[in-house]
Amino acid sequence: MTTPFTTGLAQATSWLATLAQDAEQFQFDFEGGEAAAAGLLLVFVGVGLVIGIAIAIVIAFLFWKPYSKVPQQFQTISPGLIWLLVIPLVNIVMMFIVAFQVPPAFKAYFDSIGDQSVGDAGKQVGMWWAICAILSIIPILGMLAGLASLVLLILFLVKLWGMAGKIPEGGAAPPQPAV
Repeated sequence: MTTPFTTGLAQATSWLATLAQDAEQFQFDFEGGEAAAAGLLLVFVGVGLVIGIAIAIVIAFLFWKPYSKVPQQFQTISPGLIWLLVIPLVNIVMMFIVAFQVPPAFKAYFDSIGDQSVGDAGKQVGMWWAICAILSIIPILGMLAGLASLVLLILFLVKLWGMAGKIPEGGAAPPQPAV
């Protein structure tokens, strides 16, 4: 009995066999083929590296901008250190430093003005972002961890930018109590 599935499968098999026969007819003989392949590989790696660093620059900026609005007396690390997220391998450590040092600075500022609405200031989300980013290098698990890391990164950045939006222009420190 012929079903649409078996008919489609037979057609696909026939098409693949024809494609394989056609592919055997085309044999290219380049002189220095290994050198050309190595050159092409270097171009792809170079382009990938440039794109990766460009993405890292955007992410570092997206962390630096809201954190730089926190008044200096509440900053736990220098805002310039956030740019270390751009350096490969150093960024692995910096993700955890950013995740554990930036939220407490926001929390300290908002606690000083009596605003308890920020909760943990995104520290848990930041921690899980860094953990998922590290887990994304593990084969198979990395696909899920990478996707989770992207979602957590977006949530973390939205939280930081939301808190930065509540800080007055110029990062004014809270009023000091009268003595």
